[in-house]
Amino acid sequence: MKKISALLLILLTLTLLVGCKPQKITTTVCEGPVGRSGVTLKVTLKAKGDRVITSKQEGSFPLSLLYSNQDMAEVRQDLKAKKYNSYKGVNYSFYIKNDQIHETMKIDYEKGNLKELVQAKIARPNMNSSDDKQPSLKKLTKFYKNNYGFKCTTK
Repeated sequence: MKKISALLLILLTLTLLVGCKPQKITTTVCEGPVGRSGVTLKVTLKAKGDRVITSKQEGSFPLSLLYSNQDMAEVRQDLKAKKYNSYKGVNYSFYIKNDQIHETMKIDYEKGNLKELVQAKIARPNMNSSDDKQPSLKKLTKFYKNNYGFKCTTK
């Protein structure tokens, strides 16, 4: 009886260990032009299963699309950077070159608060994964494909 109990305990332990293996991190890249305005966007999503853990959005657009001159663009973009960077888990930067504004925003969803980021219009609403703490990879890739016609590839 002791041998059977010991064997069952070993099997239970092995089952628990196999079930606890870490999830593989995948990288999905969605990119393309946004309409005909000269805006381009590339979004890199790192995920564990369906939960996005980080995103990196890189975009560029003509300065004249939003601003009348470079000085105004720099002032407004600086204000945007201060606002976005005040949120935990967010790193926003930009530079202006050849009358194009180039933006990069990195979001670490494990550090940031998804509800706050959605309220601040930094993260998209209604894209939550089942745990409600991180965006859903499936929902975001579907959004980029359906709304922008982006091509998304997963590595």
